[in-house]
Order: sequence, then C-alpha cells, then structure tokens
Amino acid sequence: MGSEYYGVSTIQENVPSKDCKSMKHIGVKFCGGCNPQINRLIIIKELRSILPEDYELVTNLQEGAWEIGLLICGCPTACADRPEIHKMAHRWISVSGRMVDSMEVSENELSIVVAKKLFKLESE
Repeated sequence: MGSEYYGVSTIQENVPSKDCKSMKHIGVKFCGGCNPQINRLIIIKELRSILPEDYELVTNLQEGAWEIGLLICGCPTACADRPEIHKMAHRWISVSGRMVDSMEVSENELSIVVAKKLFKLESE
C-alpha cells in the first residue's frame, strides 16, 4: 500500500455548487499523513456517498470560520489538532486513527459514525 492508498492527493479542490446558500458546508482539515493507520481518502469518499446532496465537504476557508469542521488525522497522535486549527471552525469532529472524538470505532464504521455526529451537530 503506497502513499496513494492512504493519501489525500486525489481529493479535488472545491468547485462552487449551483446554489451555495442552501448547501451545508463542512470544513475538512487533514494532518500531514506521516503515519497513517487509516485510509483518510476512503473516509471522505464514503462520507460523500452517505451525506445528503445538500452537504458539501470543503477544504477552503471562505469568509470567517466554518460552522462545523472535520479534522481527519491518520493516527491517534492527531498532530493537526492544534489551537490555530480550532479557530477554523466553531465546532469540530475529530478523527484520529480509529477514533472519533476519542471514542474507538472499527475502521469500517468511521464514516458512518462521523456522519451521525454531523447530523447531530446540525440539529443542535
């Protein structure tokens, strides 16, 4: 499994949607990928297939902070979980290896758990 397997290099830059005002933008921030224990790209691909069409995962920070941010770290060290990153969103869901918000999750359920947490945050 080369770096392409665990890498995020194939995630496309954000293309503006048809109706940006009705979209629910979820900010995504990745770690550097130096010690990945999970496939970060697969989590994003699965999330895109799980989430309704009015949800959009974005990596660019437009005006102000994201309402919800998703921090995807490949290992439990979560080196990208830093104060300057936290300023990028009002609320965060953190994936660090096989954990979501410090709760251990099987790798094949990571995206499902993240999606449920997103829906819960959206409803609050």
